Amino acid sequence: MKKNPILIIANLDNQDLYSALPLWDEQVEIFTFCAASRHSQRFCADLVLVDCDSDDIAGLEMLREIKQKNPDVPVMFITSAGSEESAVEAFRIGAHDYFKKPLDLLQFRNTVRFFIEVKRTNSWERWQKYRADQTRSAAHAPECDLPPNLLRCIRYIKENLGDPISLESMAQEGGLSKHHFCREFKKIIGMTPMQFLSRLRIKRSKDLLRKDIPVSTVAMKVGFNDLSSFNRHFRELVGGTPSEFKKSLQRES
Repeated sequence: MKKNPILIIANLDNQDLYSALPLWDEQVEIFTFCAASRHSQRFCADLVLVDCDSDDIAGLEMLREIKQKNPDVPVMFITSAGSEESAVEAFRIGAHDYFKKPLDLLQFRNTVRFFIEVKRTNSWERWQKYRADQTRSAAHAPECDLPPNLLRCIRYIKENLGDPISLESMAQEGGLSKHHFCREFKKIIGMTPMQFLSRLRIKRSKDLLRKDIPVSTVAMKVGFNDLSSFNRHFRELVGGTPSEFKKSLQRES
């Protein structure tokens, strides 16, 4: 498969970080936000990294511009500010991953490497189809701030990832009936509550797998009752199994 470059969009003060980041034999191109905006119509990349530093508004606008002009280009969003609202908005627009500074450079490099490996294999097409199903409604969602009841629900999910979480409990936290809650959540967030829950659990599991915790233990810690379910959700969102993810980290270390 043809290898396209990794594009990095960052202010001048932050470009040294990425210039020094060892990205193997990858071709890397670095742009400022202004330069990226001029070239965004013709991005051809296997991955784009958007580092907005503390300006989430500018970062989200750049993310939106990239996804509008290049909907198939995967983007990772990096910020030193960050909030639940900006994280949800970044995923709603189409970000494939979200990082808050300061970065753990080894962890970040391994994540980029694993992502690139998946991008260049056949599993990427299946992963893309799943992502497209998740975000199809988000493309037409209204621009608005998150309502307080959905913010309460998101905090509840994050604080209880390792416990059983039902639609009923989420709806109750949001102060809505189950049917109305599901409808409002998908309209605003761009995915169902259970898809959002799965995404957060898999993101937490990746952090635990980097600490060399056994896969079965990780599955229990993030709320999966059996390995088959954990493997299935992990593969759908990451593109490989938890064991494959661990092996990629071990090869690098």
